[in-house]
Amino acid sequence: MSVTVTAPEIGQNAGSVSATTTTEGTDYANVQMRINGVNAAMDSSECFRVGGVYAADVFVKADQLEGYVFTNTSKLIVNGRELKRKSFGGTGDTNVMAGTYYFDGLGSVPENYGYTEGVWRYDGRGWWFQYKDGTYPRNGWVFLPDSDGISEGHFYFDANGYLKTGWLLDPSDGNWYYLDPENGSILTDWHEINGKWYCFSWGVDEKKFGVMYCDERTPDGYTVDASGAWTGN
Repeated sequence: MSVTVTAPEIGQNAGSVSATTTTEGTDYANVQMRINGVNAAMDSSECFRVGGVYAADVFVKADQLEGYVFTNTSKLIVNGRELKRKSFGGTGDTNVMAGTYYFDGLGSVPENYGYTEGVWRYDGRGWWFQYKDGTYPRNGWVFLPDSDGISEGHFYFDANGYLKTGWLLDPSDGNWYYLDPENGSILTDWHEINGKWYCFSWGVDEKKFGVMYCDERTPDGYTVDASGAWTGN
């Protein structure tokens, strides 16, 4: 089952992304966009931003009026990539196939984004992710399934391969980030941390997704000091 999904560009809105197929036996193909592991669909007018990773949930419906159904061996191919099929409509459903295709803010995604197979593990020292081949990520950012095994997100692993949480000064770009203390996913927007308010980039103003604003005015008009804390103005 071959599907083509249009690649978004910075500044375009979610409504500009479409899915089409000419494969015999399909009734239609459509797509819903999400941003960085958020389960809710993006509003059609919401624009793509620098540094974001976007999930295109692709749905294909069989033309049952013509007698077509999907089987366990049916494959979902999007833009030439075979996607891992997701359960939709209940176990054994033969009417709809669904899978997720990923884009970054430039309309393409590195090979491992969201497609990496493996499992989250906890060994007493912390959480780490084991790839299918037994290796694990370390020393930087990786885009992986969240610790609940369902949603996705950006995660940072230290030199020993353990998931980082809380404050992070990324040595590769000199920026501060804040990683959710519960699951390690990168945070954006305003957050109160230890009694002070901080703002983390949504991917606008050429800042990377999740970068802390410091000693400047945020896009929504508030001033933060050199530590990143809101000044009250």
